[in-house]
Amino acid sequence: MYTKAAVLVGSHVLAIAMLAGTASAETRWPVAARPDADRGKVAKPAPRPARTSEIVYGNVEGGYENLSISTMTAAGSLATGDIHPVSVGTSGGGAFYGVGAGVRLAFLTLGGRVRGASLGIGSFSTIDGELGARVSLNRVEPYFTFGAGYAKLATTGSQVAGIPDLDIHGWNARTGLGVDYYADKNFSVGVNFTGDVLVMARPGIDLSTSPETQAKSRVSACEAMTDPSQQAQCAASVAHDAEGTSTGFAASLGVVMGLHF
Repeated sequence: MYTKAAVLVGSHVLAIAMLAGTASAETRWPVAARPDADRGKVAKPAPRPARTSEIVYGNVEGGYENLSISTMTAAGSLATGDIHPVSVGTSGGGAFYGVGAGVRLAFLTLGGRVRGASLGIGSFSTIDGELGARVSLNRVEPYFTFGAGYAKLATTGSQVAGIPDLDIHGWNARTGLGVDYYADKNFSVGVNFTGDVLVMARPGIDLSTSPETQAKSRVSACEAMTDPSQQAQCAASVAHDAEGTSTGFAASLGVVMGLHF
């Protein structure tokens, strides 16, 4: 009986000693973390650079533009004595390009824009001042623009109202809308749509009033002359002066890439 008790006591002492040795070994040499523990974790992507306050901007654009105008030309002849101005419609489209730059004050932009277009009826260009309003939605910015300035149309041949080598200039007023996406804090890409109202004429024509109304008023003055030959010559002069005067519209759809600082 004493032998059995001694065996039991000895086995318990041996077990306690083994457990104490294992604990001591783990304290001195910690078990390495298993690689499976971090296998399910995914590294977080680095955050994009935050947009900074914008002061100046510049952009380039390109796309398609369509021009539709009504142009005055002379009808009739001196021989029959029924010469008079009439309006002839013309339209054409083609590629356009443009460059713009300016400053930004909070949600407003103020700048300028130069555009050129190679259309089926000739070369069309504008130089405008531009005011814009932008709505910032993180990296997406819808915007509206309003502009006005100088417009010119130069043709070779007789594509416009049958008038050879027509070269007219005047003014345009433009409104537009678009949206930009900021791929980076300093770079954006977007699309825009603009529409222009145009009035152009040869040098010497007063564009502050309707050219057609001016021509009709002058023709009425010619008809008051008593000499038929003078009437015909006067009407021919009026028709020639008014010839080429054009009013109309232009519309464009383009892609815009910009830099912002």
